[in-house]
Amino acid sequence: MPLYSVYILSQKTWPFGEILCDLWLSLDYTACLCSIYTVFCITVDRFCSIRMPARYRVWRTKRKISILIGGVSTQYLSVLG
Repeated sequence: MPLYSVYILSQKTWPFGEILCDLWLSLDYTACLCSIYTVFCITVDRFCSIRMPARYRVWRTKRKISILIGGVSTQYLSVLG
């Protein structure tokens, strides 16, 4: 967000060059997407906890949750690689 503030304050011109512009946009969009995926995973977790509490409690293990978290994190790291 601070880079966007610089963009707004400089009369909507990007003073940092094309490469930094592309990098910032990629990171910004990816961070937003990861945030959306995280909220989605939390929503599904809560839904399953309420809809089928007994079965879901047995199914949900630390390993499976770690895999889900890793999948969301991989989305973010794939942009950096």
